[in-house]
Amino acid sequence: MADQKQQADWQVALIRASGRVGRTPEERTAWLLDFAQCTLAQRDPNDLVAEIVAFAIAEGWRGAGVLDRPALSINEIERLRAGRIVSQLRELFQGKPWDFRTADYNLIFSFRRTESGTFERLDRGPLESMFVWKSINLIAQHLQSIATCKRCEKLFFAGRKGQIYCSDNCGHSARNKRFAENSPAEHKYELRRRSYLKKVERSKGPEAAANVKKEGPRNV
Repeated sequence: MADQKQQADWQVALIRASGRVGRTPEERTAWLLDFAQCTLAQRDPNDLVAEIVAFAIAEGWRGAGVLDRPALSINEIERLRAGRIVSQLRELFQGKPWDFRTADYNLIFSFRRTESGTFERLDRGPLESMFVWKSINLIAQHLQSIATCKRCEKLFFAGRKGQIYCSDNCGHSARNKRFAENSPAEHKYELRRRSYLKKVERSKGPEAAANVKKEGPRNV
């Protein structure tokens, strides 16, 4: 009964992880880049294992992790992330090749005919090896959509042409910096105004804050 409950709990964890990893190749590419650059200490190890397995399954892996939780420690996840993904990504964007030497991995790629007459691809092998192989394939497919954030220099999946910031936060910060540099008086006024409005809202309510008139910076 305990094994059945653990398997049931693992299936629930995989379903939830699938949503975080993404339903489309584009979403999974974005997840992979985030995984490669995240701070593992701030993440739940169980969530990380589930996401790694969910990613591999979504990319075609068929292994024991589908039914049972793999015994991956946080140190093993860090070695997988830093040693096999992060280092290779950095070299790739420095103009170096991302090598995948098949002699180092025990992988099996096969096809089988289903009862309906269609052919199904089966990719089998150790989770860590398959994860690296699937990561290479996914990155290769979407290489033209991977950009470097102009503000924080993080690699990210650019969902639209000309996107130069990895997030709204970086975009807002960059615009605020330009505004401060080009219009220092207006920027200082805006910061004071925001602080004052927050005080008014806390003491008198949102309606009172909304009625505060905007006078603009004073020339000294």
